[in-house]
Amino acid sequence: MNALFVGIGKSAPCWYRAALPAMHLGAEWCGVRGEPPKLAFVTGLSTRALDVDELFEYETVVLQQPRGAAWLRLIRRLQAAGVKVLFEIDDDVHAVGKHAGHMYRTSFSRAQVREMELNMRAADGLIVSTEFLAQRYRALNARVWVCRNGLDLGRYAMTPPRG
Repeated sequence: MNALFVGIGKSAPCWYRAALPAMHLGAEWCGVRGEPPKLAFVTGLSTRALDVDELFEYETVVLQQPRGAAWLRLIRRLQAAGVKVLFEIDDDVHAVGKHAGHMYRTSFSRAQVREMELNMRAADGLIVSTEFLAQRYRALNARVWVCRNGLDLGRYAMTPPRG
């Protein structure tokens, strides 16, 4: 599979929304910080020495919650080069910014959400974690796939010893 999943830094969501799906599908993945064209590739599993120019060598690039005009320009450049770009999200960004107690509330202002919406519209499709998000974001992009996230917590189930 000639695809790259691009996650947010070294975050837990990068692991379970970019790294794990990529490895399951036989794709490559990385975590980045910053904005294009000056991205810092901080983690990942790839056969290439990644930089922004290397993204153009993939058939598909999955971007985790890209926001801002720099990402929009990169999405359009990738598409112009024939690369399919998917926008991955597992948050209701419209709700986070309105929730007074949410720890990331300041990261989802109206302006920041509008920037994300522009990138959602520009992408070739969206990958979301729930049917609720699929319904919410289908108005921004008709091509939506639901890919549930989560960890296999059954592996951590504790059972009392017998006897």
